[in-house]
Amino acid sequence: MMTRSIFFLLLASLSGCLAGWAHADHFAVLAFGDSITNGYKTNCSGSIWHTNSYCSYLEGQFSSRSSHTASVYKNGEDGELSSAGVNRIGSVLGSGWADFILIMEGANDWYHGVSSGTVKANISIMVDRSRNLGVTPVLGTVTPVQYGNLPTTINVAIKQLASEKHVLLADQGTAIHTSWPSYTLCDGLHLNDSGDAKLAETWMNALLNDPRVFVPAPSVTTGSATRVMPTSALLTGQVNPNGEVTTYWFAYGETEDYTNETSRMDAGAGTDNISVSASVTELLPITTYHFKLMATSIGGTVSGTDMTLRTPAVIIPVLTPLLMVDE
Repeated sequence: MMTRSIFFLLLASLSGCLAGWAHADHFAVLAFGDSITNGYKTNCSGSIWHTNSYCSYLEGQFSSRSSHTASVYKNGEDGELSSAGVNRIGSVLGSGWADFILIMEGANDWYHGVSSGTVKANISIMVDRSRNLGVTPVLGTVTPVQYGNLPTTINVAIKQLASEKHVLLADQGTAIHTSWPSYTLCDGLHLNDSGDAKLAETWMNALLNDPRVFVPAPSVTTGSATRVMPTSALLTGQVNPNGEVTTYWFAYGETEDYTNETSRMDAGAGTDNISVSASVTELLPITTYHFKLMATSIGGTVSGTDMTLRTPAVIIPVLTPLLMVDE
């Protein structure tokens, strides 16, 4: 599988995050923006430091919500305007192959009185440059600029641009604004750990609309047990691979711990339900067994519902002796 890289230009209140590219079968995510992306932190008493921003949280989002893992690399600039982002994006895009780039910038433009039209034009250039290099852009609206204030006109322009250019949108402004006191530091602007985690969640919500990020898991239905004998049975069910190479098996045992498994078999990569079955042997007579159908693909591992069977007793034939009659 080709190495996939996701570039995130968090062009709003974000700053710096670059570290490198991912390896095969793994997403590389680049976060690009101003001080929010750069993980700017302060205690409002003169101390300033930088963290990994939302990058680690987004890696966790991939692990828990996607069928892929990811490494997220920080690449932001404190205080960056969108015009500076235009000048910088070429070198970022040229650093390595990428599939996605998230763009969220505009907060510093608001501070400096730059018009929403100019911000929209600058971000449009970033979108075009990304696409020209085969990178899919994702846009983010601007988080509250200070004490809950949203740069509404800039966010409206970003939303319009996303619609006009058919770009995925992460509405970071709304996500943070809803509970901004719990997401921000003492300066009322930069984000605390909870805010960084919320950014990651909101980016992931947008990314899951791209089929390269979301791969559906197979679906399974546990069927019935047939040909039930004192020491064997045939377990049945249905599997839908949902377009990904899938293997299936049955788990079974005397309890729902399922201490045994059948051999794993190929279900193909189709999109229709297929009937599957597997024989189980060495069962105990007069015993209840639990079983369920399971399947796995790049989209995840799934289990069917628990079903039961009960083996019958062994029937021992009774031989009646033949009486010999003398004639």
